[in-house]
Amino acid sequence: MFTAIIFIIVIGVLVLVHEFGHFVLAKRAGMKVEEFGFGFPPRALGIQIFSDNEVDKIRTFEKITIEREVIESKNGETIVENITDEIKESKGIRRNRWHFTWGQQKPLSKDRTIYSINWIPFGGFVKILGEDGDTREAHSFASASFLNRILVLVAGVVMNFLLAAVLLMVVNFFGLRIGLIDDQIGPAKDIKVQIVSVTAGSPAEMAGLQPLDAIEGYKQNGAIVPIRTAKDVQDAVNSHLGQSLTLEISHGDGVIEKTLIPRANPPEGQGAMGISLALTGTIAYPWYEAIWRGISDAAFLTMATVQGYYSLLKTLFIHGKLIADVSGPIGIASLTGQAARVGFNYLLQFVAMISINLAVLNIIPFPALDGGRVLMLIIEKIKGSPVRKSVESWVNMIGFYLLVALMVYITYKDVAKFFIK
Repeated sequence: MFTAIIFIIVIGVLVLVHEFGHFVLAKRAGMKVEEFGFGFPPRALGIQIFSDNEVDKIRTFEKITIEREVIESKNGETIVENITDEIKESKGIRRNRWHFTWGQQKPLSKDRTIYSINWIPFGGFVKILGEDGDTREAHSFASASFLNRILVLVAGVVMNFLLAAVLLMVVNFFGLRIGLIDDQIGPAKDIKVQIVSVTAGSPAEMAGLQPLDAIEGYKQNGAIVPIRTAKDVQDAVNSHLGQSLTLEISHGDGVIEKTLIPRANPPEGQGAMGISLALTGTIAYPWYEAIWRGISDAAFLTMATVQGYYSLLKTLFIHGKLIADVSGPIGIASLTGQAARVGFNYLLQFVAMISINLAVLNIIPFPALDGGRVLMLIIEKIKGSPVRKSVESWVNMIGFYLLVALMVYITYKDVAKFFIK
């Protein structure tokens, strides 16, 4: 439950920030934004905000029925007729700047954006007039200039990058645990020898060791010998090959003991315990340095992510294989929960990484993604006329189904990895 809640919050923030970028640039470009929603429909609550001038112009009316007598004189005779009329009478002027609509009620005005809260709590959306090319009336997406439409489409990607940069600024200010070189510790604090990975079926896995556990020391002749470097661990293991070795492990907020027997003849490519280690320490920076380091880290992470996607797509399209370490929603949810349990700074760093991934993924010129829509606009600019609506719809639909198929496949791999033993 903890993992599910954290994952929903993280995805909600990432998608909402992305859509907020589209929203802000659309507003600045003079486009009519019909709705900006948190979550996905059906709608639970909608809010419209009016200016003071608009409030005085909005009235509500009700139908009332009146009866009246018409008296006419014809040829000296008086004739009285009863006539029933329905008229609209003002009930008064609305003085509220905030107008709420519940469920699927119609909004008070079609000219004002609805800010909605919806029942499906994953991310959000922006509905811009004419974004699908179905209308080119004034203030629609389709009627805007080429530059403004491009800016609106890439705004979500930019917002995801900025979010990652801000999160990394916070992480750098409060302290980030990073890998160190034994003789280059520098200003790092809280030095630890941490487990980076655990090989399946190894003595370490059977003993219950997990990634991010820190090895504090080991028992030798009834006393605890402290561990300060990865070499200390290697020396301890080499002196206990084929023998029982008790390690003092820092796990979460406590220290526990784990006993295992290092292998004298481990499989090729694996160590005696079946773990990889790293010397880590926490480094924090002054606020002014944390700012530029956050931007620098976000840029470095972006370049690494671009290279990763290039390798993934190259392997997928040339060799027809998907790189094994790709994770879908289930895998990301699991990793999000793990990061949250380790510490808040780990979670922020992980969210920054996902935000960069979301930005890079969306800018890829593939149908149904922001990059695909940008490509369509570039084609429109080159040919001098819009791409046929039917062609664009088919391309986007095919791209969407391909993405869904890829997501289903990745999700299946996640399920097999985490649940099928």
